[in-house]
Amino acid sequence: MRYLDSIMLKRPQTSENFDFVESPAGIFTTAGHWFHITHDQIEGYAPGLLEVIPLGQLLKDAEEWVGSSDSVALVLFLILSLFINCIIAGIIALVFFPFWHYNKSAFISFFSTKVIRLLNIEMVLVILAVLMISMKGVESEYIQVIFGFLFFFLFKFGWLRSLIVKWKGNQLKGIPLNDRIMRMIVIKYALHEGIDLKEKNVNKWEKDIQDLLRKRK
Repeated sequence: MRYLDSIMLKRPQTSENFDFVESPAGIFTTAGHWFHITHDQIEGYAPGLLEVIPLGQLLKDAEEWVGSSDSVALVLFLILSLFINCIIAGIIALVFFPFWHYNKSAFISFFSTKVIRLLNIEMVLVILAVLMISMKGVESEYIQVIFGFLFFFLFKFGWLRSLIVKWKGNQLKGIPLNDRIMRMIVIKYALHEGIDLKEKNVNKWEKDIQDLLRKRK
């Protein structure tokens, strides 16, 4: 992994061709995602994990899940629109979105990560969108086509996510969503590799993040 230059740079290393900046305050990726965790802290919470699973892989998986709010809601909307009125499909997706956005870390597994990675592929989303819009156009449902475009842009470009985050924030309780995702990914990999992940380590992770956030206020 190639680290980007930073005054706060803490530990340069190479892993998985994934760029990020690590500082004492956490890890910042080139996609703009912040995780309040460092290489040494992960090693402390899950001793030996980074010897078998590169930090770059953990960050890649975490970014897939961070970006899943938009793609999962968009895929749900597009698939439902193939069978029902796209306005109704859009309303269902709108209701589903905040539930998924704030609770997605509970659904993390190795299988679901592969599914999320597939749904995040640009071409998959484009093919589904073209299929839905073409079908509605053939059926002369032009009002639905217009709403289809509106809902597509709302989900695809993160407009809905931005509105919800501004309204409710990026955490409902405990630690920020990005950190909840990273913690769950580390737990899943640690269990899979047979690493003894003590409950006190998991609790300390959350406490350390909360302490860091309080210091930043």
